[in-house]
Amino acid sequence: MNFFNTEQFKDTRALGWYLSNHSGEELAADLRASSCDPNDVLTTGDQAYFMLKNRAAARILYEAGLRTLDARPDLVAEDINPLLSRRNLCAILVENESFDGALKLISASPDILQLDPNLAAILAYKLYERGAYQQARPLLERVLQMPQSVVSEKVRVPLNSLQALYNAIRAKASVRSLRDLNWFWNPDVEPVPDGILSMGFEALTKRGLPPRVLERARSAVIMQVSNDRKMWFVFLYDRDDPSGIMQRENSKLCSVSFHHRDGNVQVSDVHC
Repeated sequence: MNFFNTEQFKDTRALGWYLSNHSGEELAADLRASSCDPNDVLTTGDQAYFMLKNRAAARILYEAGLRTLDARPDLVAEDINPLLSRRNLCAILVENESFDGALKLISASPDILQLDPNLAAILAYKLYERGAYQQARPLLERVLQMPQSVVSEKVRVPLNSLQALYNAIRAKASVRSLRDLNWFWNPDVEPVPDGILSMGFEALTKRGLPPRVLERARSAVIMQVSNDRKMWFVFLYDRDDPSGIMQRENSKLCSVSFHHRDGNVQVSDVHC
């Protein structure tokens, strides 16, 4: 008998027993095979999240219930607000550091930010910590565009602290070319071709350098130059001064090689 085809799954104690004896894969399979009301699946997600403190199970339950109700909005019960479940799912994704999933969910359901601007501020701060400034900036902008009374009521940090965070994010997000990074090189390699320093990030992304890596880049080091000065090898790092970590293995974000000839510079290769 499928647990979710019985009334037992609505009982918190029975649900706790089930979750302690079944894997996430088994939970997802039982949900797919059941004829359970998707509205009840969402309330069961609340039980798992708030009462049983089981984020992994709550995520599976929320995603299953929302998937069904998204396909069949006519099934949404009058006493069910799917937006609340989306907010809870977003909180779980943030807690699990599944930031791409949280951003995707917010993009599909922007009302999450209006419902819980504090969650948006937390996500923006975590993205800032990871160096994902381009992703953090629009989140915090939308929070700061809300009425101050709403921000003061719903966000758990002072408004001036939010503004300071936004200013820091905006400063970092303004980085658009390699020249904006902190550069380090041996004076013997001078002059450094201007084509390298002025190269925009879009030229690097076209050669396969992931945008999320560039968003974290804060410094660049010229590690080697060929004898004919045609090949330039540069390492990117996620801190303003990488001198303390350069000798560590795998300390760099990525390496980029540039080909310089007759004043023209092209990206030769990228390794991340």
